[in-house]
Amino acid sequence: MKNVLNYLLLIFCILLIPITYAAEYEKSIRTKVTWVGAYHSSSASGDVLIRVEKPSENCSAGYLLLEGTLGLNSSLSIAMSAFHSNSNVEIHAYTAKAWRGSGSSKWCIVEGIHLVK
Repeated sequence: MKNVLNYLLLIFCILLIPITYAAEYEKSIRTKVTWVGAYHSSSASGDVLIRVEKPSENCSAGYLLLEGTLGLNSSLSIAMSAFHSNSNVEIHAYTAKAWRGSGSSKWCIVEGIHLVK
């Protein structure tokens, strides 16, 4: 009986993983980049911040490209291209981790950024 309960508990935990992951990850609606900034000499040195026209509630402060992240240059290039051409983007981001440069949890860490027509 104890083995059956352990087995059921394991199945229940495995089923909760996608729910937890989905709650920490989101894709923005199509929006435009309105501001791009970078920190160079602080606790957030090297981080790039992106603000958009229509942020989600979870990412209302904006989006982050963290210094040292693989793909930072590619993502920054896409963000700058979208900014200068006034093109639409969709941003995929993690919502759960707070940014080291602010107490606000409303900054989301970019996982991907896409130009969209």
